[in-house]
Amino acid sequence: MRNRIEHKSVVELLADKIADGIHDGVWNDKLPGYRVLAEKYAVSGDSAAKAIQLLECRGLVSAHERGRPRRILSEAKQVKLKKKRLIVLSGKHIGIGALGNNTCLLMIEEWVAAGGVVEQVQVGMSRVNKPKAMIKEIIKKHRPDALLIYVGSKAWIHGFLEEDIPIYCLGGELWKVMDLVTGSGYAIMPMLIDLLSDLKAEGHTRILLPDSMGRMQLRENRIMAYEEVFEGILSEEMISQSNPIFQENVPAVWQDYWERSFQEVKPSVVILNSAHEVLSLYSFCRMKNIQIPNQLKVVCLAYSADLEWLLPSPVQLEFPAEKAARHFRKWMNSGMVTLGYKEFSLVPHSE
Repeated sequence: MRNRIEHKSVVELLADKIADGIHDGVWNDKLPGYRVLAEKYAVSGDSAAKAIQLLECRGLVSAHERGRPRRILSEAKQVKLKKKRLIVLSGKHIGIGALGNNTCLLMIEEWVAAGGVVEQVQVGMSRVNKPKAMIKEIIKKHRPDALLIYVGSKAWIHGFLEEDIPIYCLGGELWKVMDLVTGSGYAIMPMLIDLLSDLKAEGHTRILLPDSMGRMQLRENRIMAYEEVFEGILSEEMISQSNPIFQENVPAVWQDYWERSFQEVKPSVVILNSAHEVLSLYSFCRMKNIQIPNQLKVVCLAYSADLEWLLPSPVQLEFPAEKAARHFRKWMNSGMVTLGYKEFSLVPHSE
């Protein structure tokens, strides 16, 4: 039996072209009229009108309403990635989903739903300041079509920018490159000043905020926030001690970190960045018979449903994951062109 070769009509080819334009973000909400499309693609008005009808049959545009343009349906905006490979890059101590309400997981779901494939790669990001060779190795081994970099360091983000691979950054050190990448996160300084001010109003001044990532720029920003809120109340030494770096991400070593920091700061509040840090603190408090929340208030800057199992549960702030995922989807649907950096505010987790 002979293989048949299908020849598409002008109308079908035009409908395919318009659908590609929708996927590429040429039109976002409404489709132009048939006259505009006929002129754009150099076809007859009749062919353009029939192509629009075909798009309606495919479920890409809304039904005809007299005097109104066709709406592009949400399903039509989803780009088809055709097995394109997304590498999710994070530090070795950070698991996917650590930044507020599993934001990474929502973005991964967006990519997979569009037909792409995902791999996670963990590296010693805070320890490697000259990652050029490692970046070359990652590209050679995984051959990514795009990257989702979670809380990337400046050196790693700059290194991948030099490789001309589309990048979406979820948090990280983005100073001076916000216009060169697409990404989302929250502004540390305003968030921390508001949080410290609220805690100060509650009567707290000894607030411990350890940093497990070892990023000096982040630590400097945190110290500046402390200085603004507690000017004239805390000494420079106490502010520095309140912002320690817990460099070794080893459970037993963290118990030593807690021991030293509690002796120096004697905190009434501890602010943490992730679920595993909360678990480490709860373990220490149990061994030292420190009662939460009566003697110590615990605040986590990234929501995790697992922490609801702790009793009493810590106060959890939440990153607006759905908004960030929509921004990631917009990047996907644009063909992964640079859209810039989008900042969101952390909000208290609602039951």
